[in-house]
Formats: sequence, C-alpha cells, structure tokens
Amino acid sequence: MQRPVTIIADTSVWVAALDGRLGRGQAVFHALRQQRRITAPGLIFSGLLAELDDPARAEMARVWATEAPPLPDSTMAGSTTLWISAGDLGARLRRAGVMLDDAAHCLIAVCVREAAPLWSLDPVFDAVAEHLPLERFTVPLD
Repeated sequence: MQRPVTIIADTSVWVAALDGRLGRGQAVFHALRQQRRITAPGLIFSGLLAELDDPARAEMARVWATEAPPLPDSTMAGSTTLWISAGDLGARLRRAGVMLDDAAHCLIAVCVREAAPLWSLDPVFDAVAEHLPLERFTVPLD
C-alpha cells in the first residue's frame, strides 16, 4: 500500500493560511492538516514564528507546527548530509542564475530528499524546478 504524499509548504503558504488568503486553497490546506499531510522543516517554522507579531497568530502557528508530521532535519542524525546537499543545490542554482537564501536551499534539499512536492506562493520555485527535480504542488487561489 502506497503511503499518502506529504506536502512540504514554505512560509508563504503558512502565512497566507493564517490570514485566510489561500482562496480555494484554504480548504485544501486545512484538509491536508487534518490528514497530517502538510509540514515543513523546523527552519521554516522558526522563520514563520519570527515574523509573526500578533500573539494569537503566533500561537496558531505553534499549534500547526507541533501538529505537523515531523521531517528529518538538522536535529536528526545524518543532518550533515542535508546541509551539504542544501549548499550543493544552492551553488548549482546560483550558477544557473537562480538566487535564493540558505533557508530556501534547505527547504529544496528536504523536498528533493523526501521526494515531496513543495507548496509555495513564490514563483521563484518554478525556476528552481527547471534545474532540479523539484515537484510543485499548486492550488488555484481564486
């Protein structure tokens, strides 16, 4: 029996969900949460919490982060290979003209390693998918 695909979401999706700005994607987001099929690396949840000023939104993000299925990341054994992969992927993208920050490199490395689709509202990841085996997960917003 094939396990359900877990979707990895970046900060843009979590913020839009908190604000109710995912349109039709809002129902998809909450269904994936209830099924425990949407998650993110800890680094993404950390960045999300760092940018939330409203205590109620921050608490909701904490709940979502603790309820999300865990991913092997920098707290797990073997994490050195993740960071090396993230750096290697970042260098490859830079040579192709795609400039991202280290958090994005880590996110991409986790998606590639886990063979998990990435849900992001940032179109830069379309350019990434042209150069790396990154599957995109999309839901129309309207």
